[in-house]
Amino acid sequence: MSKYVFLKDGVVTDRTQIDPHSVFHSHYASQFIEAPEEVDHFWTYDGTNWNPPPSPDLTDINKQFAQTLISSTDWAVQPDIADTNVTPHLLNQKDFIDFRAQLRAIYVNPPSTEVTWPTPPSEVWSS
Repeated sequence: MSKYVFLKDGVVTDRTQIDPHSVFHSHYASQFIEAPEEVDHFWTYDGTNWNPPPSPDLTDINKQFAQTLISSTDWAVQPDIADTNVTPHLLNQKDFIDFRAQLRAIYVNPPSTEVTWPTPPSEVWSS
C-alpha cells in the first residue's frame, strides 16, 4: 500500500494511506507526494532523499520534565500546608521536600540518557 505525505518547507506535516486524489480537492491533493512506508511526521525531503527527524535531546527533555514535576508539587512546600494549627494539614511535607530535592538534582545536572524518576509521595493529611 502506498503512503502519501504533505510537505511544508520540506518537512512532512501530514500523511495518509489513501490516495489523496480520491478524497481531496485536486489543488490540495496535488500537494501530496508518494513516500516510502517508514516516512512519518517531521521527516524531511530534499527532492531526492528522505531523512528521519533528529533524535530528541534527552538532556533538555529530562530537564523540562524535572521542572514540570517540581512545579506540580509547589503546593506541598508552602509553609501553611503543614501548619499543625490548621486542620487538615499535610503530615508528610518532608517526603515532598525530599522528592523535590531528587528532582532538583536532575534539573541542575540533567543526564543525556533515560532517567529512573523518583516516585512521588502520596499525600498524608491530618484528620
